[in-house]
Amino acid sequence: RLGETLEGCKPMLTDKVSLAASRRTVDELEGPEGRESLKRDIMAEINAAIKSKWSGAIIDVYFTEFLVQ
Repeated sequence: RLGETLEGCKPMLTDKVSLAASRRTVDELEGPEGRESLKRDIMAEINAAIKSKWSGAIIDVYFTEFLVQ
């Protein structure tokens, strides 16, 4: 059910992901530790944004692509 609700919030979600990633340097994003840290930050950003609006929470983040430039 939360997935359906979040579908309508794509712009906000995209913004939260972008904000979390933009706080990192290229060096911080290289390697599995950097990606895991980014995942935790993304979850925290999104969960903070949806906490007062809906019940439920993001419990994991999956990258289908990961490109560092």
